[in-house]
Amino acid sequence: MNQQYLLKLSNLAASEDGAESLINFNLELKQAELRAILFRQEKIKKILVELFMGKRDLQSGEIYFAGQKVTTNDLTRFYRKKTYLVNKYSAINPAKDPLSIFRFNKNSQASEHNSTVFPDMTVAENIFFGREPLNTFLFFKSIDYQTMREKANILLQEFKLKVEPDQKMAALSSLEKQLVELIKAVSLGVELLILDKPAAELSKSERSIFFAYLKKIKAEQMTIIYFTDEVETVFETADKVTIFKNGSSSGSYEVDELDYNQLTLLLMGR
Repeated sequence: MNQQYLLKLSNLAASEDGAESLINFNLELKQAELRAILFRQEKIKKILVELFMGKRDLQSGEIYFAGQKVTTNDLTRFYRKKTYLVNKYSAINPAKDPLSIFRFNKNSQASEHNSTVFPDMTVAENIFFGREPLNTFLFFKSIDYQTMREKANILLQEFKLKVEPDQKMAALSSLEKQLVELIKAVSLGVELLILDKPAAELSKSERSIFFAYLKKIKAEQMTIIYFTDEVETVFETADKVTIFKNGSSSGSYEVDELDYNQLTLLLMGR
């Protein structure tokens, strides 16, 4: 395994309802790279995302992270510790989350929530959910809300997001909720951020702002995988693009060496 790559996927295969759907998917991803995965089939893309989450069995293939092989049994635990996943539902409509991202990101098997966002909680509480700073007195512990607000405010100011730590998430715009999710990923210290069409429900102007924040996060040495079915999004975000069609990766390309028509033809298989 060449350790210049943070993540390497070799010949991954998985099946859906007994039929092989993911066939020989390959990916080599460097640290601090923003890689677009441009796909055509939503159902097969979902299989790959679920593999990242450890929610689907790997039929064959190998996964390496930072030079270490990740076994099938370790997938769920490994990605909970190393990865954060955001989709278009995670901070926009908590009632819609077909991948149950809440249970993945929050490591809470008992919760009935299906979103990474608690609308009735504050921005600070959402950012630090499950790892709140504590006050300790004798044998008693309580949440240190002042410290939590201060830490959240530092993060918000660092990324120039003009919301208050005490604001309820329900009061934020769709864009602001998604940006809080990005800031949360940074605060968690994860090494790989997976984005599944996170800007699909944002307006054109909101998308531009969201993409600018991605560049800020990438500058923090975050490695990012961006799943999209929109050719134009590749040019707005990525350093490199992998074409994902018919269940396989059909090639990876430097984005600045392609134009819109060339990339469209590659996706269409011509």
